[in-house]
Amino acid sequence: MNYFDWMENVNIKNLHKFNEKQHWFTSIQPTERFNHTDAICTTKNNRKITIELKTRDETLEQFEKWGTVFIEPQKLAYMSAVMESGYCLNENCLYINFTSDGHCIVFVFDKIKNIEFKPNVKIWNKGKEKYEYESRFALDIGEALVYN
Repeated sequence: MNYFDWMENVNIKNLHKFNEKQHWFTSIQPTERFNHTDAICTTKNNRKITIELKTRDETLEQFEKWGTVFIEPQKLAYMSAVMESGYCLNENCLYINFTSDGHCIVFVFDKIKNIEFKPNVKIWNKGKEKYEYESRFALDIGEALVYN
């Protein structure tokens, strides 16, 4: 199993642990490999939620110091398209980041107001084991829900 497949499994396990504490979802279905998001979940109110997951090496304190959390442009575009096409059908999207100190930073897409484009961010790619310069969108951590 390569690094990317392994991380997909870690992310889904972390989502199940999160749900064991928060009880948000009645079902969690991982998406197909190479999809733009990681899971489709259903809430108690039968609301469909599309979720992108990230397990981070950083702590909540580090993210609070930086004030933002990055998301890849293609993932933001995909989830924005889901919101535009399906919002009237009782859908929403979440971007959940699991921090190294056990916190969950949750962005609810219909609540996000501040998004800043960053065209040249230095990113450590663990799967390729090298630094890369990539474009990202920065989400304001002040708009996120934070859970232990």
